[in-house]
Amino acid sequence: MKTKLKLCIVFLLSLSIVTNCCLLSFAHTTNNYIYWGEAEYDGLNEIISIPLILENNTGLMGFRIIVSYSNSSICPIKVNRGEALVSGILADSISASTDGTFDVLWSGSSDFTADGELCIITFGINKNALGSGFSLSLSYSKDDTFNENWKDVNLNCESVKYFLLSEEGVTEINQSFIQRLLSFLKELINRLKSFLTMQSLSQTTDSEQEVVQ
Repeated sequence: MKTKLKLCIVFLLSLSIVTNCCLLSFAHTTNNYIYWGEAEYDGLNEIISIPLILENNTGLMGFRIIVSYSNSSICPIKVNRGEALVSGILADSISASTDGTFDVLWSGSSDFTADGELCIITFGINKNALGSGFSLSLSYSKDDTFNENWKDVNLNCESVKYFLLSEEGVTEINQSFIQRLLSFLKELINRLKSFLTMQSLSQTTDSEQEVVQ
């Protein structure tokens, strides 16, 4: 029984490692993947700047990305052009934002196919919120995201990213990893319970057969 239990644990741990490796490589294999880069903290001016990064670009002539932020801990200030957008018109709807969302829009005269920073978004920090967290999420408008052939382009946007504000700066909280770890542990416990239950039933059956004999 101990041997079977060890084999079961080894199998589940191996499965977890493979799953995590697949998840970690998602950004490197998925077309038009947009995600948040590393946050830069300016404590003197009470701002943070976070780039939006595009990987595996298949060609874009226009896009509209929707940014959502969680609470009053931060407030969007401006959007600056990133190194990947060397031409075209970049705009945003920060001035009209009232519901915790704003748009980042870009259009050009032909496809750009470079990977890298699309833009850098600067947020003001509410100093009274130090010690609390906030989240940022991305989505896009399919009708306003297209290539030079005027065909829709699907963007794969990073869902939610969590940050913690402190006197030292802004720290990313890898919430997705924590959730995956908890899910794995829960699944591991359930599988072990099922395995042990089956082993117990098997031993009971064997004992009953020995008594009959």
